[in-house]
Amino acid sequence: MPAVSLTNATPTTVGRVSPKGAARQDGAADPNIASGYATLTRPTATATPSPTPPPEPARLIVRSNVSGDTVTIDGRTVGPTGPEAHELAPGKHTIRVEKAGFEPFETRVTLTAGGEESIPAHLTVALEPGETFRDRLKDGSLGPKMVVIPAGKFPMGSPEDEKGRDSDEGPQHRVRISKAFALGVTEVTVTAFRGFVEGTGYRTSAEQGDGCYAWTGSSWELDKKLHWRKPGFEQGGDHPVVCVSWRDATAYAKWLSGQTGEDYRLPTEAEWEYATRAGTNTRYYWGNEEEPACRHANCCDTNCEYPWKSSCDDGYKNTAPVGRFQPNGFGLFDTSGNVWEWTADCWHGDYENAPEDGRAWGEEDGGNCARRVLRGGSWSSKPRRLRSADRSRGAPDDRNDRIGFRLARAL
Repeated sequence: MPAVSLTNATPTTVGRVSPKGAARQDGAADPNIASGYATLTRPTATATPSPTPPPEPARLIVRSNVSGDTVTIDGRTVGPTGPEAHELAPGKHTIRVEKAGFEPFETRVTLTAGGEESIPAHLTVALEPGETFRDRLKDGSLGPKMVVIPAGKFPMGSPEDEKGRDSDEGPQHRVRISKAFALGVTEVTVTAFRGFVEGTGYRTSAEQGDGCYAWTGSSWELDKKLHWRKPGFEQGGDHPVVCVSWRDATAYAKWLSGQTGEDYRLPTEAEWEYATRAGTNTRYYWGNEEEPACRHANCCDTNCEYPWKSSCDDGYKNTAPVGRFQPNGFGLFDTSGNVWEWTADCWHGDYENAPEDGRAWGEEDGGNCARRVLRGGSWSSKPRRLRSADRSRGAPDDRNDRIGFRLARAL
């Protein structure tokens, strides 16, 4: 008879033994015996449970747009990117791809047992503050010229004693821009916007609606005949596009992101003012005085049709070609004047409880997203409106011959 394992055996009662050795096989107590019985047991064999098999591993493939890179998974270096799969336990993992001279790529992924995932890492060249670049579009053409804006801190808004100040510019508060970003060296031009429209068939708010607002001599009125192609005055391809709404600007940014694989967007209001000031705390990026305005900006000068014209002459009656005036300390042109520029933020009547980290301010704290923030002044503005802290607003579908935009891009 084969041996039986007694491992994990369960005792079973089989009888009683009296002190004199008599046993009752039924296990019952004998009424003739007062006491002294002992219980006999024997082990019963039970099956040992099988261990649970480990989960099937997952497979992860990491590729990138460069060679000679290094992949790190959960802090462990595993070699370069490529077609070979890494076998990993199911669950969450942190993937990082690095190469000298490039911005690192990092993401998190959740893997399932037996599954396979592929991560396309896109590394971009690490750029220094002040460097300019142009991303390439799918057709091989180049996007708008961008400049790297460094991280830093600045006082946003205006002090209470600033000449020409409005109440919506306060309270002045410190803002920290924690990461470098890129900003358009100039406003988006007619030529650049035309490439978007012709490539997509997009129709602007003005073309879909009742046209664009223009000055009639006494007021601004919608003119159904006016739109970005025909704003009511002559423009060349190097002029800033006008008669474009906030929705038009965000549509262009989305298209450009898809064309380049990069994250283009409207700048936040804080990013815009930080970049415009370029390290200055004065009324204008060139100083505190209005008199030099026409050397630095296209504003409402002696050629202006509006009753608030100034005494200087900037040489242009309406929009000017981008980049014709002196740049600020970050190499940006026309942040003061030429056209008002859309930003990402919803309108707040002042800076009470404003973010201090440079992010876009939305509906929180009473924000009105039926109005979006405009910055910079335009060719129709008096010099006071060109101050770095000056603010305005417009509805997301508002369009007039004084509004354009420039884009920001994540690095």
